[in-house]
Amino acid sequence: DRSALGLPAASAHKIYIKNTSSTAAEFIKITIGSSNVALGRIYAGDWALLPWDGANDIDIDTSATNMTIEYMVVFEA
Repeated sequence: DRSALGLPAASAHKIYIKNTSSTAAEFIKITIGSSNVALGRIYAGDWALLPWDGANDIDIDTSATNMTIEYMVVFEA
């Protein structure tokens, strides 16, 4: 929730997510919101920079155990 994070109403937040795996079959599935709307998959070595409204949760699910994921949230204060 935007107010719980102390963020203003109109902000330009971004989320960076990278799949650091080198195994082509391993991917990250990305969903957003309480209804789990699928945004897509990130395969081995790929990354995404996504806009984020600060109000909806972004969830990831990995296709294999022990995968390493890099992530970063950039928010406008």
